[in-house]
Amino acid sequence: MMGYAAADVLNKITPADISDPQEVIARAKGLSAELGTPITPGFEALVFKASRDIEDIYELTYIRKDGSRFPAVVSVTALRDDEGAIIGYLLIATDNTARKQAEEALRNGQVYTRSLVEADIDALMATERLGQLIDDMLLLSRVTRCRMHVEETDMSAPAAEVAERLVQENPQRDAQLSIEPRMTATGDRQLLHIVLGNLLGNAWKFTSKHEHAHVSMGTERDPEHGLAFFVRDDGAGFDLRYKDKLFVAFQRLHSREEFPGTGIGPATVERVVRRHGGRVWPNAQVGQGTTFHFTLGGAS
Repeated sequence: MMGYAAADVLNKITPADISDPQEVIARAKGLSAELGTPITPGFEALVFKASRDIEDIYELTYIRKDGSRFPAVVSVTALRDDEGAIIGYLLIATDNTARKQAEEALRNGQVYTRSLVEADIDALMATERLGQLIDDMLLLSRVTRCRMHVEETDMSAPAAEVAERLVQENPQRDAQLSIEPRMTATGDRQLLHIVLGNLLGNAWKFTSKHEHAHVSMGTERDPEHGLAFFVRDDGAGFDLRYKDKLFVAFQRLHSREEFPGTGIGPATVERVVRRHGGRVWPNAQVGQGTTFHFTLGGAS
């Protein structure tokens, strides 16, 4: 969207450096008057409200590497550690060009209201995706940094609850979900439940194109890793040549149009498993389904 390579921006520039400078100055002045405190034009002006835990979504013009510009809707969230200290900020920008063009055309009498309605629908969908992305990014940050409370944890009951919820939300699906009983593991209960929700939810999603589907979770002995949990489906699968991308945030092996999502779930699973001293690995074949195996240091 911006035309930069990662090496161009990491540890070199902030979002203020790719924003229209006059708009950043105007925002700083407006916030200073609104909040009754001087705010410096620059990065502070873009994150000040978020730093005070005030919801902040605003419009700004972004400047690409080639100098071209586009209107963006920016959402800002502060990231905090367990003690509440700010460790960074999450800024997510959505290209707002389509809506701006529709508004301009309407003002000039070039369209009927239907085009603007369609732009509003697109904007609403983008906002919903943005909200989900923010939630997933915050969850990824939390599972990476939160303090763990290790205890013996029931894996079967919460997995069965996830399966029941998926069936209730999609009663039209012809799908069978089977959960092995009496599975336990030693680990952080909340984090392990996040793993179950992600893996079972993904299996459910990637079987949605099949008329009949089967999703299962259980345990089996792996010759290399010992006892391992697995979540198996007979859905879309993927090419194992790209498995290294799977656990990198935002990397997707299927298009959003084919299967919606933010591309953060597998990365979240991998970080939780790694924090438990285990590892997670896939086995898949295109059109033949996917199996995720994972181990935990205290699995029993």
